[in-house]
Amino acid sequence: MGRVDRWGRPVFAYEVNHRNEGYYVLIETTAEPTVVAELDRMLASQMKCIRHKVIRVPEKVADGPPVRLLPTRRPRRSEARNGA
Repeated sequence: MGRVDRWGRPVFAYEVNHRNEGYYVLIETTAEPTVVAELDRMLASQMKCIRHKVIRVPEKVADGPPVRLLPTRRPRRSEARNGA
């Protein structure tokens, strides 16, 4: 499949489907378009998948180092108070 990078469970910037947080996962793959289309279809049909996005990355970019699309998560208030 490629590489799966689990980013964790940050708090959303705004509420999505009555939820305030969710688990982010980045999947990088070199699969054929039909396989990617099937993955897209499966993610869209999952109740647990709040949102997903499939992006085709140009080969020039895909051959370079991985790019982090989300900023590093800020600590939650409870974590900041506890020093975690």
